[in-house]
Amino acid sequence: MTGFDKSVTRRTVGHYRIGLTGAYPSPTGKRIVAELKGDAHGDLLRMRIEGHKTWVELSVPDLFAKGLIAQAHKKS
Repeated sequence: MTGFDKSVTRRTVGHYRIGLTGAYPSPTGKRIVAELKGDAHGDLLRMRIEGHKTWVELSVPDLFAKGLIAQAHKKS
């Protein structure tokens, strides 16, 4: 399996409208570009709206932990 030391970039299949209340599927929206990368600072998921330059960076381990917590809350 390829490690995070070799970054990979992908675009979403769907198009989305991004707003303060969330992301909504929309045929007139934009795709989201996601990049997995790792370096001495950690493993990151970087995302941006297609056509924009500003990235949002999230820690993969932190994001995974938050996902587990969200799933546990759904079950209770």
